[in-house]
Amino acid sequence: EELIKVAAKHGKVSHISNMLIDYVGDLFKRFGYSVFKTSGFNRMSINSDYNYFRDESSIEHIINATSKFHFPKNFLTFEIPEDEIANHYDEFKTIIPVLRKNDLEIVCDHYTGGLLSFDKLLAIGCNEIKIDRKVVKDIDINTEKFESIKALIENAEERKITLTIVGIENSQQYELIKSIKSSCALQGYYFHHPVDSNELIEKIRANGQ
Repeated sequence: EELIKVAAKHGKVSHISNMLIDYVGDLFKRFGYSVFKTSGFNRMSINSDYNYFRDESSIEHIINATSKFHFPKNFLTFEIPEDEIANHYDEFKTIIPVLRKNDLEIVCDHYTGGLLSFDKLLAIGCNEIKIDRKVVKDIDINTEKFESIKALIENAEERKITLTIVGIENSQQYELIKSIKSSCALQGYYFHHPVDSNELIEKIRANGQ
């Protein structure tokens, strides 16, 4: 966290992102066939922002890494917050098609619907969205919030948008979302807390047995 603060101060966050991509690539190169593919682990997402993509060398780095490490199609994705996409909408209108042409995807992260509609995201080629945990919070005790997220899920399904609901913290929330759409992708502490790389590899191995 301290390193990121220093990098941001000097406009060098893109260097950290590139190092992370190469780190992920090295993991995939070492464990791609023995662990990742056999266990169905087929995607890695990196949190990023507009500043990374405004540098053409960063996009070139991503494309080269995809080839160098033999990432499968759409293995590497980038999660960009809704406000970042809204603030740089015209720029992402150009960036996203270039990435998709090279089998890379942009996911709209921390989505609340307050800045961008589903249709505006679809118009620039972004058809995957992660609903912010603030939208999910208290859906098990607040009927109005439950109805709000139900409407989001149903609208996304009509438009063939892939949704991930973030912030699932208990079994009640899990069951409520599944009652709306059983195949909806979910994320949250109810399933698992963050782990380091060594623990990640061991857990993937264990799940594959």
